Amino acid sequence: MRNILITISMIIVALLAGCDQLIESKSVNSIEFHPVIEHLTPFDGSGYTAGSNIEFSSQLYTMESDITSWYLEWISNIDGILHSHYMDEDGISTFSTSLLSNCEHNISIIASNPDADETIEKSFSIYNDLPEYIDYDDYSFLGKFENSMYFTSEIITSWSGADSLCTANQGHLVSITTIEESNYIKSKLSQTDGHLWIGLYYDVSCDSLRWVTNEEFYFENFGFEFEPYDDIPFVYIDCRYDTWSAAGFYSKQFILEIEQ
Repeated sequence: MRNILITISMIIVALLAGCDQLIESKSVNSIEFHPVIEHLTPFDGSGYTAGSNIEFSSQLYTMESDITSWYLEWISNIDGILHSHYMDEDGISTFSTSLLSNCEHNISIIASNPDADETIEKSFSIYNDLPEYIDYDDYSFLGKFENSMYFTSEIITSWSGADSLCTANQGHLVSITTIEESNYIKSKLSQTDGHLWIGLYYDVSCDSLRWVTNEEFYFENFGFEFEPYDDIPFVYIDCRYDTWSAAGFYSKQFILEIEQ
């Protein structure tokens, strides 16, 4: 009798283990078979000058045997449908255009399979209105917040030199006057660990900190209690710690702000 009970117990344990494996297998398979569309280019937040030829590409992943039943559309919230087609067997979608309107675009990639009544979507943003007069060998587009565009320099120079270069490019060293603007710039510099001049300096004549734009100084992000001195009058962002600090007559990269 005891042997029978042991045998029955072993059978029950084996059955339960098999059920767990079956459930786990079904769960894994459901993930593996779920179609995914990957946006490849251009990068989210990329910027271009008007008339640039922009390359678009994406990859559709599915376990279905006939990927050519999927229909893909690239849609701009401004210009409408940019490109559409049934997928090739490699699942890759590519095209280019130089005809985008000169503004910010929210681009949606929509893939649908009418046979399976299934639709997936991916979206991103690009800017097609960057200034044409900037030398993009010297500056990289950082992003756009409200009515300002931001660029990081490849040039390393003094604070005064950076101030002059920004003026020559019809802008100014960045002025960061709200926590929202500060957080936006921080998010764009998250992969950077250097020092970047900003448009804040100690004005000896009035014994106070001032923005180059003469905006009111009420927001600050110093990593310590700042005490200005004649020898360290210029402020920079320390990207390692997401805080501001001050320095004297050193050379650093900088952030150019152009207001639209």
